[in-house]
Amino acid sequence: MKAGAAAKMALSLFSTATMLQLGKVRDGHMIDMSPTNAKLRRRAVRMVVEMASVTAPRAAAALASTGWNVRAAIEHVSSARRRRRAR
Repeated sequence: MKAGAAAKMALSLFSTATMLQLGKVRDGHMIDMSPTNAKLRRRAVRMVVEMASVTAPRAAAALASTGWNVRAAIEHVSSARRRRRAR
């Protein structure tokens, strides 16, 4: 392995470990991302669908209502589900 590739791998491991310690990763997904374009917004919708077990339209609505904050959208739909179950 060349020095450049080794350095890149070391920095990637360090970055991943840091994000894990900061709580920015959940279930293997980086949830504190800023979906600023259509591709990232589609990814955010897929993440909320997968992690909160909701439909894509429901995930998109939750993301839109939270300003496209993935963490907040997951909490939003999860708390709504808990409130419905408690009734």
